[in-house]
Amino acid sequence: MNNVIDYIKWRGDISFKNDPFNEIDALIIARFAYMDLEGIGDDHITIREAYDKYHETQDIRKIVIEEDRELFKFMSESVRFRDIELDDYFSIVDEADTRQISAVTLYIRDIDISIVSFRGTDNTLIGWKEDFMLTFEDSISSHKTAAEYLDKILNHVTSDIIITGHSKGGHLSIVSAILSKGEKKRIRHIYAFDAPGLPKTLFENPEYNRIIDSITSYIPQTSIVGKMLSHKENTRIISSTAMGPYQHDIYSWEILGKSFIYLKETTIPSEIIDSTFNDYLNSLSYDDRKTVIESMFDILEASGSLTIKDLSNDFFGNMKKMIDKGKSLSPESREVLMKAIKTLASSMTKETILQLKESIKSN
Repeated sequence: MNNVIDYIKWRGDISFKNDPFNEIDALIIARFAYMDLEGIGDDHITIREAYDKYHETQDIRKIVIEEDRELFKFMSESVRFRDIELDDYFSIVDEADTRQISAVTLYIRDIDISIVSFRGTDNTLIGWKEDFMLTFEDSISSHKTAAEYLDKILNHVTSDIIITGHSKGGHLSIVSAILSKGEKKRIRHIYAFDAPGLPKTLFENPEYNRIIDSITSYIPQTSIVGKMLSHKENTRIISSTAMGPYQHDIYSWEILGKSFIYLKETTIPSEIIDSTFNDYLNSLSYDDRKTVIESMFDILEASGSLTIKDLSNDFFGNMKKMIDKGKSLSPESREVLMKAIKTLASSMTKETILQLKESIKSN
């Protein structure tokens, strides 16, 4: 089946003037935010010009998955995307503040619209730790930074604005609009692709209800990340060719023409993941959840790794350091970790039983 790259190959010769901006375009631009544009995307430059500069230095640039470079290449060659203008790129990874955030603004001159695109979680341990902090904190450092960035763009441009993002980028797209002090009536739409929901204080914030009609969330049929925390915005379910957690990969999402292939409901495992996560949250207090996350990342960071990829380098050496760190945890921390593991293990057992029943029923 077709994915976003096939879409560009098929629709790439049609301008936005001749065919309006759609949800697939929003996903492509959400994924574009993952590109390392340091020294390229912070001044007015087209995607075509940006790709030429990127290609010259790509060997020293960070990449999350290889398909992103292919996506960038096809965007730069297409009539539809190549003349989109980039500006205001920034990227922060702050270990002291537990903050990983990046964003870029794109301007489509044909239709006079600016698109703010927030990057999702990269492969840094800091980025993953910040995501997990949402299980015990109502606010993370990136929330404030995202709102400040959106306000800067609202003050800087005169056009209406679309906000988009994948994973944590989609979460920040919604949060930035909730916390923004700018002219919100200029926000035309918010696209959140397989994004975590909102912690309690933001879910109950009146500003969420004021912008909710402009939000569309998209999740694959066995979503994990997109089922976390609280949602009440309009949510659509996309067919994916991948299995389980690999459905978070947008390149596995199926497209027909200029729309996703939609399903009426998520699979049973996705519903179980939803209840599993709620069981986990309900079984642990705020302090226990904080202990679990901090202990888990203390162990991971004991390896000396900065990224997920680093963990696989010298695997056995890193594993020994992490085991030694685990042994040095306080008895209280170890007890809380075991409680969390037991909760998840119990839920996984229930998932296995239900999957078996479904298999028997379908066969």
